Amino acid sequence: MFTAFIPSAGLGTRLMPLTNNKPKALVPLNGVPMLELAIRNLVSQGAVRIFVNIHHFADMVESFLLSKNWGVPIEISDERPMLLDTGGALGALRSRVSMQYPLVVHNVDVVSQISVSDMVDSHLRSGALATLAVSRRASSRQLLFQMRDDGRYQLAGWHNVMTQQHLWATQPIASCHPFAFSGISVVDPRLLDLLPPAVKPYPIIPEYLRLAKCHEIVGYLHPADIWRDMGKYEDFIA
Repeated sequence: MFTAFIPSAGLGTRLMPLTNNKPKALVPLNGVPMLELAIRNLVSQGAVRIFVNIHHFADMVESFLLSKNWGVPIEISDERPMLLDTGGALGALRSRVSMQYPLVVHNVDVVSQISVSDMVDSHLRSGALATLAVSRRASSRQLLFQMRDDGRYQLAGWHNVMTQQHLWATQPIASCHPFAFSGISVVDPRLLDLLPPAVKPYPIIPEYLRLAKCHEIVGYLHPADIWRDMGKYEDFIA
């Protein structure tokens, strides 16, 4: 069992014109809003409570969530005053997330056959602070991992392939395994206490790198062909 957070507050600019009159979370895929697909998937795999943040077309998302019986409590994190990015959104949940279960963070525009329940089990067995779903696929941004003695991948850095910018958890490392992040993480709820206050927006990847200096932030490798990012218009209509 686990709790879950579905980041759903984004402006959806990469999906325009589909998001001209609706939020990204409610853009339908085969007739079903992406937010509903994500909720149903997480509930079927063991979610006992789900948090959803709102900002862009917030009233539409809130009304949609209230219109259905999801089988588990759905709690809204209201970002109407300020869009917090994924890091800030997680920080804002600090006092609301139960310490009893791991927290799954699942981007609303990710559609995959990744077994979230298996990923949660792997996370619990490893004792890591966070487990990040990754795969070997082409991406303009790569997470860089070191192979540990126990066979797990420890987060070591981040690389922007287009600009050649690097961020490192500690220091530059010559030999790393580059993987693309898949927008699904499992985190120990203690991680939220280690994030900055949610008084302004900030992304989560730099925070994972900062925490990887002293904590286990590991990769969960999955086949690339069971995953799709539906957050871009050209991918959505392909």
